[in-house]
Amino acid sequence: MAFGWFQNFLSDFPADTLYETIPHFHDTIDRYCQLKESIAADAVGRAASVKAEIDFLLKKEALSGTLQRMLESGQLPLRVTHNDTKLNNVLGWINELAFAPVDLQEDPRAQAIFETIGAYLAYTTIQYAHFYDLQHLMMLGRVMSGKGGDTILRTCQQILADEFPEVYKTIRVMLPDEKTRRVGQSVAATSLPERKA
Repeated sequence: MAFGWFQNFLSDFPADTLYETIPHFHDTIDRYCQLKESIAADAVGRAASVKAEIDFLLKKEALSGTLQRMLESGQLPLRVTHNDTKLNNVLGWINELAFAPVDLQEDPRAQAIFETIGAYLAYTTIQYAHFYDLQHLMMLGRVMSGKGGDTILRTCQQILADEFPEVYKTIRVMLPDEKTRRVGQSVAATSLPERKA
């Protein structure tokens, strides 16, 4: 649901105002060119051992370039998408947003952004709870500071309480004081257990 919200909020965003940080990163046609170059070079001599996998991928080459060709011909409009919606990227996205802070008072759209992050956090917490015995989650980083952080926490807690009451009773999602929130990486690093030789 959170990813759906994310896409909906960006549906009319002017994608042509952005630039590619890593050119051709999602260009599947270019990726296949790189793949074939790597297969031909076989730099570490492993191509033969994965022949079945290579054959499978090469059979899908024409299909894999469909969206790229449609984009280049103008049949498919350029849109902003997440493109990598695996769980570990959800919290990573939250941290990336810390480097582009938005003032809740200056732009009412910011409220929706922070609520969306709160939804991401709630559903990610549920996913992690399937694998880990979570009891306390302390949210750190600049994106968690100020009113935005309060909105993220409030939204997360509300979703957990409404949709996952059993989890809400057992996992405490919390924020430290304002100063600690802003130096989250330092706090996390100093909290690591000592490594034994």
